[in-house]
Amino acid sequence: MPEAEPSHLAPPMDGPRIRLLRMQLGLTQQQFAEQLHVTPLTVLRWESRQSTPRRLALQRLQELEATVSVPAAGGAAAQQETIL
Repeated sequence: MPEAEPSHLAPPMDGPRIRLLRMQLGLTQQQFAEQLHVTPLTVLRWESRQSTPRRLALQRLQELEATVSVPAAGGAAAQQETIL
């Protein structure tokens, strides 16, 4: 019987979370793609929820995310407070 996932796990790496990460890093889709060793079209597809990252790209995304503070919930509100 598989164990239930712990509630402390981060939310899935979906389009809005990928875009937020890229924006927090201050990168264009081109620059972000270069860091992840994918094409800019791939980044566009992730951000628009047309596809999801494969295992290696997901690992790289998680490594990048570890270098910044990405709010998991209420990201827009938390980001606005930081800007103000």
